[in-house]
Amino acid sequence: MTKKIQIFAFFFLSILTITSASAQGLTSVKDYSGFPLLDGGVESAKTIFKTMNDTDLLKVTLTTDLDHLIENKKKDDYQEATLTIDSGDGLELHNVKVKPRGKFRRSTCDFPPLKIKFKKEGLKEKGISTSHKSLKLVTHCMDNPDAEQTILKEYIAYKMYNQLTDASFKVQLVEVTYVNSAKDTLDNVKYGFIIENTNEMAERNEGTEVENLYNLTLDSINTKYSHLIPMFQYMISNMDWRPKMLQNVKFIDKENGDRIMVPYDFDFSGLVNAPYAIPNQDFKQSDVQERIYMNRVEDIKELMPTIKYFTAKKEDIMNTIKQCDKLSKKNRKEMVRYVNDFYETLNDPSTRYGAFVK
Repeated sequence: MTKKIQIFAFFFLSILTITSASAQGLTSVKDYSGFPLLDGGVESAKTIFKTMNDTDLLKVTLTTDLDHLIENKKKDDYQEATLTIDSGDGLELHNVKVKPRGKFRRSTCDFPPLKIKFKKEGLKEKGISTSHKSLKLVTHCMDNPDAEQTILKEYIAYKMYNQLTDASFKVQLVEVTYVNSAKDTLDNVKYGFIIENTNEMAERNEGTEVENLYNLTLDSINTKYSHLIPMFQYMISNMDWRPKMLQNVKFIDKENGDRIMVPYDFDFSGLVNAPYAIPNQDFKQSDVQERIYMNRVEDIKELMPTIKYFTAKKEDIMNTIKQCDKLSKKNRKEMVRYVNDFYETLNDPSTRYGAFVK
């Protein structure tokens, strides 16, 4: 083959590739009907979460009777505590109450996840809204370096979903210094993350939480989300959610009449790969990293807008992983590889058909 023919063949194949990509809709996110889902929401009052959610890593000190907390982790009782927030401009002390929360992690972990309840008068004194006084703190679970890496991976999963829609829980990474008031000793310094209050998230999305309504299905929510959420859960291989049982999902009714669903708790996902995570036997999942799509379709065309959206958001999602320098290089590399496997499925017509079509 002559050099001229080689050059022609190269340009022809390049044009063919570009044309093929365009035909599949693999272009910018702005091209898709019904997307994007990133409109910023509405501006809310100055809440305690908003005052904390403005930095890559927030340093806080939690002082309480840790002996009592751990010994009574299966009880649903608050105990007195103080939370000191280092905003960079100085230390801000809050008198709070804390209690263990959750189900599986509360019974499994050495150190339980916590609910922090701020006192109304203290918030008022600091000019902070008293509308949303409680926050969830996801803690390190076990006292070892791997447990902190697990926390960071779940934090990244939340941040990845933030890249797809504002109808998602915002999170703030924290470095927590735990002080045991029973012994007046420093107990530990660990990573954790704070989750936005549910009502605050709902208000930001111009809606209110739907509570105690069971047997809700994906058909009952806005069609933009009926595959967005299952596709995200498929991407991270999370099968620990059930809309009908309100398991690890919140339903929000918006002022415009739409009902949307917001997922949370991603520690059982293959992306996080927590040591305590177990496969979903109902779907005959052999390993937590085995991906199974939980909302299969009759025709792949139904999924194409969602597939195109995820494809356009690939760089943002990958950067969320790559830019977390607190995560070890090994774990970053593994997470990038795992998500790349997902995109290979999306971009291969035959594999895509087998994964998503009934």
